[in-house]
Amino acid sequence: MQNTAWVKSPIDAFLLAELEKQGIAPAPATDKRTLIRRATFDLTGLPPTAQEIDAFLADTSADAFSKVVERLLASPQYGERWARHWLDVARYADSNGMDENVAYGHAWRYRDYVVRAFNEDKPYDQFLVEQIAGDLLPARTEEERREGLTALGFLALGARVLAEPDVRKLEMDIIDEQLDTLGKAFLGMTLAVPAAMITSSIPSPTRTTTPWPPSSAVRRASRTRSWEPSSSGMSTHSPHRTNWPPRKSTRQRWPPSGPRLPSSPMRPARS
Repeated sequence: MQNTAWVKSPIDAFLLAELEKQGIAPAPATDKRTLIRRATFDLTGLPPTAQEIDAFLADTSADAFSKVVERLLASPQYGERWARHWLDVARYADSNGMDENVAYGHAWRYRDYVVRAFNEDKPYDQFLVEQIAGDLLPARTEEERREGLTALGFLALGARVLAEPDVRKLEMDIIDEQLDTLGKAFLGMTLAVPAAMITSSIPSPTRTTTPWPPSSAVRRASRTRSWEPSSSGMSTHSPHRTNWPPRKSTRQRWPPSGPRLPSSPMRPARS
């Protein structure tokens, strides 16, 4: 490396080596006012206050910018800003959308769980496991138990066609949506099986040879189906809805069952 004076950290050295290899000079350092605005917008989504700008401009210590970054990371606005990105992945919404658009009265609990996870710097692996199997994790306190249950909002939320008269189809549609969201969020791939391609012989392209249907069985056996309430409140059941879970369709089937009508010249006998 030639411009060693530009290096302030090991990361700078790594970047500078690649820049010089490509014959590119690093961008000049920006002024402190612009720097604090960029950092504050990036980490909190808000502009810095006049007092914060003045304090940074007056701080001539070598770690002045580091102190700004640590302050921003410790602010509650940091979690609110960056939790939005995960909530987009988790298809967060305050209602089910689709046909009847029933409100998820406790969806905010899952939203606040994600914000807390970012602000508390929760380990990423723990963050993922809680959202998939939070009810199965050992809990030392009641607070930990509720935290695990609230994390299951990841599975309980999502679009639901609540007017679907076929209960079995509604159940499998929910499971299919959950599996698809799991694949997109954790594997970067879609796992939903197209409705026109009903088969049990399609292996998932991972190191396991287990086909998809057992995954559906696991989801079907879970307690996160939307009509089952939980102590964390993460249920799509609405207290104002008296016909939930949906019952089997009472629509008349055709041809109707029951006693056969006598045949007539205008009505051929049914075989």
